[in-house]
Amino acid sequence: MLPDLSAAAEDTAVIGLLGGVGALFLAMGGTTVYRVMALRSRGVRVPGRITGARISTSSEGGTSSAATFEFTTVEGRHVHTTQPVSSSSNRLRAGHAVTVAYDPGDPERAEVVEAVTQLAGGLAFAAAGAALLIGGAVALARLLG
Repeated sequence: MLPDLSAAAEDTAVIGLLGGVGALFLAMGGTTVYRVMALRSRGVRVPGRITGARISTSSEGGTSSAATFEFTTVEGRHVHTTQPVSSSSNRLRAGHAVTVAYDPGDPERAEVVEAVTQLAGGLAFAAAGAALLIGGAVALARLLG
C-alpha cells in the first residue's frame, strides 16, 4: 500500500513553517542580543537620564513601553533617543539616572546599561526560535525515519 502523500505534504508544510518561524525568531533575537552586547562592551559610557517612555498598545489591549532617555556625548552633543525594544515589564522611570553606552559613530544608537529587558527580550526570542527549529528537526526526523 502506498503512503498517503497528501498527509505527508501537509506534515512537511507544517514542519517547514515551524523551521521558518524558528529561524526568523532566532535571527531577530540573536541580532538584538548582539547589538545590546556590542554596545555595552564597546560603546562609550556616559551618565544619562530617563525622560519618559514610548507606550505601545496591542490589538488585544496590552501595553508595552520603551524608555526614552537623554545623555551628552563626550564631544558635548546632546542626544535624546528611545530604546529599540518595547517591553511590558520595563522598570525604567522618568527622572532616574542611568549609564548609557553609545556608538560614537552614531550616538542615536545607544543602550541603557541597567536595562535588563532589552537583553532578556532578545534572549527570549532566540530561545523560542531555537526551540521551534529543534521541534521542526525532530518532527522531520520522525517523518522521514
